[in-house]
Amino acid sequence: MKTKLLILLAFFAVRCVSYDQHDTSQASGAFALAQQLEEDERFEEALVQYRDVKNRFPYSRYAVSSELQIAEIQFKKESFAEAQGAYQLFKELHPKHPQIDYVTYRIGESIFMQLPSTVDRDLSVAPLAIKEFNVLLRDFPQSKHATKAREKRNETLKKLAEKELYIADFYFRTDEWQHAIVRYEKYLKEFPTHDKQAHALLRAGLAAEKFGDEPKRKSLFRSLIQQYPDSKEAKKAKGVF
Repeated sequence: MKTKLLILLAFFAVRCVSYDQHDTSQASGAFALAQQLEEDERFEEALVQYRDVKNRFPYSRYAVSSELQIAEIQFKKESFAEAQGAYQLFKELHPKHPQIDYVTYRIGESIFMQLPSTVDRDLSVAPLAIKEFNVLLRDFPQSKHATKAREKRNETLKKLAEKELYIADFYFRTDEWQHAIVRYEKYLKEFPTHDKQAHALLRAGLAAEKFGDEPKRKSLFRSLIQQYPDSKEAKKAKGVF
């Protein structure tokens, strides 16, 4: 027990010495201290130190680096709304920075991380994430972050599609036929590659039948049978066509 205590005390003594070795009167030393605090996951102290670098050495290259690291720490802390704001501010202040593709990706990712895990909750920020990922893919198609941006954009689109279908199915279950038709048609138009198209066409056609819109029913069932002839939904539509 005594040996463990001595080792622990020695460890903290070494850490204190290593922190003290930085000359914080210079921008480089102050920034190095902030980096070490971040590396040791002393995030709140690191944030204070990075802000100190930014305020005391505003014209140093370390000030710009500190601004970016502030955003990075917020992301590491899983404070994603704060990270989003910090990355956006950095992009506004330094639009020509060599890492601006990364910053753009991180803005989208910060928004993406704020999305709920289930589609029955608020997805209002989802279009913002898609917008940022699209900006990256448009402006920096060769970025090493493009693949991840595309994956997260597609995942976000999938969530939005499932949300729209969730709402349409709710109206269908509660016999709100007109609202169901509107939502299914919105889903069909906005998410043509989502994998529940046959489901939406069938239910929209059935809702149109219940609502008394025979031309729309026939049109929807015809589309279903033509586009997904081998689906179980098409077989059901053929049975009532």
